[in-house]
Amino acid sequence: MQRKRNGLRVVAALVLALSFAGAAWANGPGRGDFRGGPRVVGGLLEPLLFPCRASCGDEARSCFETAQEAAQTCISGACTSEVAAAKTACQADRTSTSCKTAVETLRSCAQSCIDTQATELASCRTDLSTCATACGNS
Repeated sequence: MQRKRNGLRVVAALVLALSFAGAAWANGPGRGDFRGGPRVVGGLLEPLLFPCRASCGDEARSCFETAQEAAQTCISGACTSEVAAAKTACQADRTSTSCKTAVETLRSCAQSCIDTQATELASCRTDLSTCATACGNS
């Protein structure tokens, strides 16, 4: 059970990190840069100056979104009663014992969907890295 929780935490952290990465890609280089340097190229200009890299980012975002949608479809199809039970249990109080128990049951049911999503997200990251390397400075 602990291993499954850790796996879910890793997936949740990955999804969170990827959502921040998506925001950074959308804003272009220089945004979110804590060094305080001037922003040379923004999200609007980047595709014009670096179309190959912009295309890589677009493909990666699409891949991440597809993986998330597939996971949600998988979970809603495989765990219909668990989703409904968790919704009901958590409606009034997300911190209640009944909510936590229902969510754990849902996580258990959804584990294969979560594992598949993690594999797909890893593939998205690999494809992004390969694409960006192939682009070089263009």
